[in-house]
Amino acid sequence: MESSEPAVTSTHKVEETQSVVRQISIIIVHNYVERTISVNVSEGILEEIKGKAKELFGLSCIRLEIDKKLITSADQIFKCTNPKITIAGIKNKCALSMCRNRVNSSSDLECKFCSKSFCIKHSIPEGHSCENISDCKDVAIKNNIRNLLHDRYKE
Repeated sequence: MESSEPAVTSTHKVEETQSVVRQISIIIVHNYVERTISVNVSEGILEEIKGKAKELFGLSCIRLEIDKKLITSADQIFKCTNPKITIAGIKNKCALSMCRNRVNSSSDLECKFCSKSFCIKHSIPEGHSCENISDCKDVAIKNNIRNLLHDRYKE
């Protein structure tokens, strides 16, 4: 016997789990400069703090401390009521990952195309395989054309 009702099928109810992202505010200090940042409470909280400190202070190598004690686990941060983390970092290293040379304090060695600081050896865009090398080539071509035309009409 045929009926006009559709066949009965079993439906599976999908339970949506809503994950609550907790954030905490942490004061980070580097060279007497205090900044407050918000970070997600997770297993990777130390890496997140280090990443934000690199962005804020431009450091290449970071060590996190609370009360002059090295932070080795996230539990040390959670035990404090108002965590105040001191950042000890090394600044002015070449932005090329495999190079350990220092960068002078002058801004002359900052790449004009990717805005990163490099040592003398890697300061030219070809030396550090700049991600914006095409922009560099375009500017060089325009400068060469301008110089050739300027010399041609100067005479």
